[in-house]
Amino acid sequence: MPPVDPLQEQLLQLQQRVQAVLPQVERLTCDRVEGQAQQGVPIYDSCPLQRCRSSVLLPVRHNGSPDCVVGFHASGAAAFSEAEQATLEALAELIGLTVHSHFLALGSLDAAAQLAHDFAALRDFETGSHLNRVAQYARQIAEVLAERHGLSSLYVEQIGRFSRLHDIGKIGIPDAVLLKQGPLTPEERLVMNTHVDLGLTMIEKVLDQHALLDQPGAEVLRNLIGHHHERLDGSGYPQGLKGEEISLEGRIIAVADVFDAITNTRPYRQGLTVPEGITELERLAAAAQLDPNCVAALVGVLRGQGAQGPST
Repeated sequence: MPPVDPLQEQLLQLQQRVQAVLPQVERLTCDRVEGQAQQGVPIYDSCPLQRCRSSVLLPVRHNGSPDCVVGFHASGAAAFSEAEQATLEALAELIGLTVHSHFLALGSLDAAAQLAHDFAALRDFETGSHLNRVAQYARQIAEVLAERHGLSSLYVEQIGRFSRLHDIGKIGIPDAVLLKQGPLTPEERLVMNTHVDLGLTMIEKVLDQHALLDQPGAEVLRNLIGHHHERLDGSGYPQGLKGEEISLEGRIIAVADVFDAITNTRPYRQGLTVPEGITELERLAAAAQLDPNCVAALVGVLRGQGAQGPST
């Protein structure tokens, strides 16, 4: 399962603090509202929720503009004294700061990822096209799994954005191997396989330089790079992980990566058609190499598109 979003954990802690001060508070919400709240005017004792008779809606500003509105709702009428309102205002500012910092960190991580992706695309056009196609397949798989397994929209977004970096380590592979117009020898294959560890080393340096090592999404990014060649039966590399030892994002990207590889033509082999690629995915799932749920998700999407993959 994907890691718990640290933002959600922080908001839960804030909610618990509010409930300790005001036992009658039934829920804490962040909402966008019309009218006075958007203009930056606090609203007291006007509750938009059923079962609640009073609320405090506090606009939170950043650089002079409303960022979000934090709502504290209670079941009793006139439940919030002036002292309690002051406490809630302070908590609302803290929540707003947390939200802003969260999205600022995500923006920094995404900018670093985009820079690395653009650099990889300059190295080899086919590699760049492959990265984009795989990212599209991976997002489609994650979207299907989200509906069935309750994955967060943030997690799906991270999959879509960061899947482009799964092969980033190929930047460090010599041209004689990376750009070879034919099958690799066993020795060359060993060199090519080092791209996973090279990618992890590179991304750790990027995360460290930008103080992003512990930010939301960093672990998903690491797993997309580190697990995309692992296989459920332990036959993959570099760690030979088995089953659920492989992260969900690793199992997702493995299916997307394999499907794109087998359905695209190389100088030394003809790519399979999309229906043939679907058959091969299902064979690999039956052989316990690829996650059957991830395979079924992508197959469902492809068949829904008339067995046509995304454009390059």
